[in-house]
Amino acid sequence: MGRYIQHIAVVELHKAAVEDYSVVKNTLKRVDEVSPYPPLMLIRVAGEKRVDVRLVAPLTTSVHQNAVFILVTPSKLYKYEGQNSNILEKTKATQICIQITTKSDLFCSAVRAENVSDCPEDFLSLLGGGEPDFTVMRNTIEPFENVIAKTNLVLRVTDDYKLQSVVKGEHPRFAFLQPKETLIFDFGSEVYVWSGRNARKTSGRYAVEYAQQLKTKRVTLDSSLFGVEMSDGRAPWILYLRIFQGVQPDEEKSGGVSRSDNGRVRGRRGGRA
Repeated sequence: MGRYIQHIAVVELHKAAVEDYSVVKNTLKRVDEVSPYPPLMLIRVAGEKRVDVRLVAPLTTSVHQNAVFILVTPSKLYKYEGQNSNILEKTKATQICIQITTKSDLFCSAVRAENVSDCPEDFLSLLGGGEPDFTVMRNTIEPFENVIAKTNLVLRVTDDYKLQSVVKGEHPRFAFLQPKETLIFDFGSEVYVWSGRNARKTSGRYAVEYAQQLKTKRVTLDSSLFGVEMSDGRAPWILYLRIFQGVQPDEEKSGGVSRSDNGRVRGRRGGRA
């Protein structure tokens, strides 16, 4: 959103916190539990050496030939493999779909993923209609996973409840996930508040408030990164999640979406941030 939604959905650091900073984790869905996820999620799986997984705008114009896209609704699951997508992207997307269909991750009840290489009408209509942009070219100057990483931001809440930048414009690392830390992972389309098992509750409350303030933060003018420009704040389809470290495997729920294969964020999903 990372073990996928990155991307979010922290969205790749999940080994010490979402054991796969990806968007997929074992989901124990209760009948009375409200989904913290947007009702329509379009996940892009893209990268050359390390695959980046994160949410993009759920619009037809976000879809192109240079990546794999997974469309998730509460009852349907679609997978679109772009003509120029590589084996890493296809493999990762298949793994994500298997996780969703076998574990009901992301609160999706679909039992199989429908391959939509021909872009059927029902797939396009969910994305607002129109046609995908097949003119988009793959960046040959810099790997996409490095380009999209420039939108990443990791903040920590200090002992005196101030915000401190941990890293900006880089891939997150496992070393960030310390038991006493309270962190905010901002992946542009996904924002996660991560609390270590020994972190102060007050720090967590402060982090949640600041995460909400990020809604007005400018992200990028480059529409190729998220499907739309994000110059005036975040759109309604953005994912906000709270994640807690140190939960037993049978108590874990899906984390976020975002991720890149060399790092993850693991933990318990605790609802919207």
